Amino acid sequence: MAVGRTAGAVVAGCSGALSNVSWQQTGGPAVTLLSARTQAISFDPPSTGTYTFNVSFVDAAGSARTATATINVNATTAVSVVARSDQAVRAGGKASVRAWPAAASGETLTWTQTAGPAVTLDSSDPNRIIFTAPGVTKDTALVFRVTRTGASGTDSDDVTVLVLRQLTSPSTPLPPPSRTTLKSAGVAADTDG
Repeated sequence: MAVGRTAGAVVAGCSGALSNVSWQQTGGPAVTLLSARTQAISFDPPSTGTYTFNVSFVDAAGSARTATATINVNATTAVSVVARSDQAVRAGGKASVRAWPAAASGETLTWTQTAGPAVTLDSSDPNRIIFTAPGVTKDTALVFRVTRTGASGTDSDDVTVLVLRQLTSPSTPLPPPSRTTLKSAGVAADTDG
């Protein structure tokens, strides 16, 4: 992760839906979170350093839990494309991700999916992708990469979209609690349930 890129973290419920999610920054240069009450956070790091966040939530079994995400931000690099932003979407919902800045004359933007169940990408506008989140049996991360190619070279950036598992009906029983996954800046850590 480098200054000039959007940083983010997600917390996923492996055995069912999470509720009462709340993120709080506990270390590093102060940042503004785009949303502190969702399972996915994003921010623009203003400088190098270690950014630490605590997330509290209630797991599928009704137990209050906490986890910590640490994101290390390195020195500024030449950045020509940024994928915006880590986010969460419900299974079956529409999601979009944008590249910034928009492609200039003589440049191309190419989108690929690098992780998660395959989805069909609408990239009719090369500056963004739109897709329908797949049905999932547990919260599942999809990772997309945008690559800008032009006269000045090639640059890529990744973005994570967390697909939230949804119960098919209120009477569907939850599976037994097992674990929750926390992912930040490409590193996953499990907290046993």
